[in-house]
Amino acid sequence: MALQMTRADSVLNTPPTNTPVDQMRRRFLSQAAGVAAGGGVLALAAFPPPAAVAAPVDPVYGLIETHRAAHAAHILACESKIAWTRVGRRLASRRSL
Repeated sequence: MALQMTRADSVLNTPPTNTPVDQMRRRFLSQAAGVAAGGGVLALAAFPPPAAVAAPVDPVYGLIETHRAAHAAHILACESKIAWTRVGRRLASRRSL
């Protein structure tokens, strides 16, 4: 069954909103959503994760920590180079006197 949408004839005039609503479909969807939400909660409550079994560590976290350490070392090297460049410029300016 194809539904024909009514068209507004001006900006201030909108189509009527009192179109019929399929109550059976609404009831079914609300019950299905309730069962899905309640079923998920019951499944979590029925099978708690054992404390002895730890979840495997995602290898991406190791990569992130490696990147952070490499980034910190890079920043330290850049700051060191800048400091030595300043020292070199001061020494060069003293020699030219």
